Amino acid sequence: MTDTFDDARRWEITPESRRTEIHIRQGGWLHLRRVLALFIDYALYVALAFALAVGTTLLMEDLTGVGGTQGLTTHGFSEQSVNAFYTMSAAIASVATLAIVLFYIGITLGGRRQATLGMRVLGLRLERLDNTKITARYGIAHFLLFLATSTIFTPLVLFAPFVLANRQTLHDRLLDIVILGSAENLIPGAKP
Repeated sequence: MTDTFDDARRWEITPESRRTEIHIRQGGWLHLRRVLALFIDYALYVALAFALAVGTTLLMEDLTGVGGTQGLTTHGFSEQSVNAFYTMSAAIASVATLAIVLFYIGITLGGRRQATLGMRVLGLRLERLDNTKITARYGIAHFLLFLATSTIFTPLVLFAPFVLANRQTLHDRLLDIVILGSAENLIPGAKP
């Protein structure tokens, strides 16, 4: 009977010590560091999207020969056809950008360091509350839930870390994830 009581008591004590450990490992300025990490990653996504948009547009113009003012009359394409080509190249660039970003998220969050490049620059990492490793699928789900919650609940979602335990955002809470400070995750040369 005492073993059952001890197990139940250990279960009650463990979450509190885990909360204390999480609070210590999160460090100071967590909210600001997390937002800056998001901006760094977002800048990478925008640069990728811009490069893919320019690349697909140039490829479309090269393949169809529509580029320039002479292209419409020389090749016999109507203005509607040219607009369709540009729309198609933008759609291809958008889908390619999303696919590459999801691959990047899966590789980085599901990798050994459990952090994107922006998170590594600022010494952050994701960790599940049950201490299991974050997989690529879990990382992608975290990203997609971030997009969904920030789209639906903006700007109210910004207040969640101030109210929820362990400074979690809404998508963190849904997946039982916390974000922690991690000195070993820092990119060499980056200052905490």
